Amino acid sequence: MTNPKLFTPKTLRRHTYIAVLFLTLNASLVSYINSSFLSQLVGEKAVGWIYIFASIITIAGFWVLPFVLRKRDLRQILLLTTLVMVTATGLLGLVTQGPVILIAIFCIFYIAGALARYVLDLYLENISADKVTGGIRGLFLTIINLAWLASPLLAGFMLNGTANYQWVYLGATVIALPLFAIIIWGLTKQAIKNIPTVSPVSSFTILFKPQSNFDRDIKNIITIDLLLNFFYSLMVVYTPIYLYQHIGLSWDQIGLVFTVMLLPFVLLDYPLGLLADKKMGEKEILVGGLVIMGLATMALSFIGGAGLVVWASLLFITRVGAASVEVAKEIYLFKRITPGDTSILSLSRIMVSFSYIIGPAAATLFLTFFDFRFIFLALGAIVLLGLRPALALIDTK
Repeated sequence: MTNPKLFTPKTLRRHTYIAVLFLTLNASLVSYINSSFLSQLVGEKAVGWIYIFASIITIAGFWVLPFVLRKRDLRQILLLTTLVMVTATGLLGLVTQGPVILIAIFCIFYIAGALARYVLDLYLENISADKVTGGIRGLFLTIINLAWLASPLLAGFMLNGTANYQWVYLGATVIALPLFAIIIWGLTKQAIKNIPTVSPVSSFTILFKPQSNFDRDIKNIITIDLLLNFFYSLMVVYTPIYLYQHIGLSWDQIGLVFTVMLLPFVLLDYPLGLLADKKMGEKEILVGGLVIMGLATMALSFIGGAGLVVWASLLFITRVGAASVEVAKEIYLFKRITPGDTSILSLSRIMVSFSYIIGPAAATLFLTFFDFRFIFLALGAIVLLGLRPALALIDTK
């Protein structure tokens, strides 16, 4: 095991960055083929129900985890959740029969991965100082997004023109194996002191009955967090469908468009994090990002068959806004909370799962009454509603 005297907080942060790279590669590598894999088991229309079920269980896991943290240190929990995640990934690549068994394994993989990312968030927060939160969180997000950027190319290489999704799951398993060495020998035990006695359920009172300026700021930043993840949940599901079935782009063209689209997350997160630390507050970045993201998303409804370059450019602009909002809301949240505020961080991470419940449900209802292209107009308008909570924040500068 690790000798804690050998590692400074800076060294531990470096090891945490390496850990999140492999953790994200495991998740992102299979994210592009998960729905196709599941559709072979239950059909396309039922895939959403699997995600909804897994998201509900994930939310329950976030509620329970603060109680576990009182008895176990962060490294122990990270090792356990990683072990479950990697084992489930491997089983998805090895088990070839039994739809019920495969769906159960997928849900375990989904839940364990979400919890492992949350615990790694807590670990980084525990070894970080507020005065450099922007740079730390910006670099953390940049590494995560580098993994997401590389994954479509890696998955395509593994598939090699086939639909043998098991190879991708096995590849994701192998890629994640270094995680165990990093956790065991590269991280020290980290216990969170003064964990509150309330569960994340109690933290929902902040959203409806804030009692102080701190509560109101947490309510507003969580609201923005929900809007951002609602945006992701709809764009991830419906943009490929629209480009392929309605605009007529080929999958090769869509892959190129998505690669360009994701570049802002790699290019902007770290510089914006430094900017938030040294030059301007998170509030200004949030407001600017929401305006760019909202207006660019609304414009997608009106460009129709404008061509590959126009679609790539406008989707790139939507992600300039999204990347700005993502890094600013993360920095703001982690500057305002302490390592003991696990229930608040749980609430933030619950928003990811919650958005994947309400997003597809809302889109299904919307498309019952309106043309497909107007889903972007409605989504952009919803994003702009985030300006009210953003402007109400008390800036950290």
